[in-house]
Amino acid sequence: MLSSHTIPGNEETVHAVINRLFQRGANVVYHPLAPIHVSGHASQEEQKTLLSILRPRFFVPIHGELRHLHQHAILAQQVGIAKENIAVVENGYVLRFSEDKMDVGERIPGGYVFVDGVLVGDAVDQSVIDERGTLASAGVCSVVFRYDRKRGRLVGEPHLSSQGFVNLEAVQELLDDARDKIRQTVNSAPTGAPPSEVEKIVQKSLSNFFYQRAKNRPVLLVTAIVLE
Repeated sequence: MLSSHTIPGNEETVHAVINRLFQRGANVVYHPLAPIHVSGHASQEEQKTLLSILRPRFFVPIHGELRHLHQHAILAQQVGIAKENIAVVENGYVLRFSEDKMDVGERIPGGYVFVDGVLVGDAVDQSVIDERGTLASAGVCSVVFRYDRKRGRLVGEPHLSSQGFVNLEAVQELLDDARDKIRQTVNSAPTGAPPSEVEKIVQKSLSNFFYQRAKNRPVLLVTAIVLE
C-alpha cells in the first residue's frame, strides 16, 4: 500500500516500482485507486499542540517556503508566543540570541556550491551544469573548415562529426545540406573577417539550420583553420 502522493518529477520511478511489484504478484493499492493518502506533515492543530507542550522562549520556523513559514509564525502567536520572539527568516540571515532577546542581523551572501570529483566551487558553476544538460539532451557536433581570410572564402569541404546528436553518415542528405549551409555562410561573411567572428557566424547559422531540420540544437564546436 502506497499512502503517499508521488512527488512531481518522480512519477516514472514510482510507476516502475509499482509495475515491478505487480510483476512479482503483489496487489498494490495506491492513490488515486483508493483514498489512502496520509500526509507526512503535521496539521495545524498538531503544530499548536507541540508548541503548547514545549513553550519555547523563541521560535524560528524553518521548514517550507516563505509562505509556509509565515503561517507557522501565526500559529505560534495563537498559542501565546510573543511576536517579538518569533523570527521568519530566509537562508543566510544571522540570528543573535541573548538570554531574553533575539535579533535578526545581516544577510550573508550564499548559494549552491558545486562539487565535481576533486573540483569544488567556481571550477564547476551553473553555466557548466547548463552545458552538461544541453550535451545530455542534444549532443555535440564538431565542425572544422579551412578559411581563406584574404578572399573570404571556404577552401575545400568542411568536416563534421557528431556525438549524441545524429549519425551524420546515416543521414547523408542532412550532412550534405549542412555542408552547403556552412559554405554559404562562410562565403557570405565579410571579406577579411577575423576567424573568431566567422566561427560565431557559422555557429549561429548551423544551429538554426539543425533546429529547422531536426528540431534540436546540439552544442556546436566550430573551428576555422586560417589560410593566409
